[in-house]
Amino acid sequence: MKQGQFLIHGGLADSMVVDNEDYQVKVTKTWVPATEVWHIQFLSRSIYDYRFELFLTKEELEHLKRIL
Repeated sequence: MKQGQFLIHGGLADSMVVDNEDYQVKVTKTWVPATEVWHIQFLSRSIYDYRFELFLTKEELEHLKRIL
């Protein structure tokens, strides 16, 4: 079952992927021009908060999108 999705159209994307009473997942995506990578953060909120960050090139981001 697909809970949600995030669409990336350049610039900055900020989207709530899952938003219900017990659990939230938010993703943000920001282009870092100095290093030419995307900074992607996943924030999960439930009993505990978790943050997972990635720094991906355009090609790595495209690969991640394909496998998801």
